[in-house]
Amino acid sequence: MKRRAYIFYSIVIAAGLMISFFVGRKMAFQDPPATATNVKTAETNSEAESVTGYWLKLENDVIVIYGENKKNLIAETDIHSSDCSARDQKLLKTGIYMEDIDKLFKFLQSHTS
Repeated sequence: MKRRAYIFYSIVIAAGLMISFFVGRKMAFQDPPATATNVKTAETNSEAESVTGYWLKLENDVIVIYGENKKNLIAETDIHSSDCSARDQKLLKTGIYMEDIDKLFKFLQSHTS
């Protein structure tokens, strides 16, 4: 009886290892999930691409992105003011202008954990 139990448990362990190997391998070759920043888009992509500059402001302790005219809401992030330095919080209260999307993304990435 003991011999059968050892064989059974060995098969179960080997099957578990194989399953975890293949699942791990499948997950390793998938695209990584999006960054920690969840962005709620308020405009369509074509409208967002036509914007030449962006304004970042703090609203309800969250960074919000506006278009060049400070009226069109482009996106609302989940980056809280507590994730920013005191200097950046002060600047964000009045608004920070970003000339292009690359600078905008670099700023947002630097403030995500």
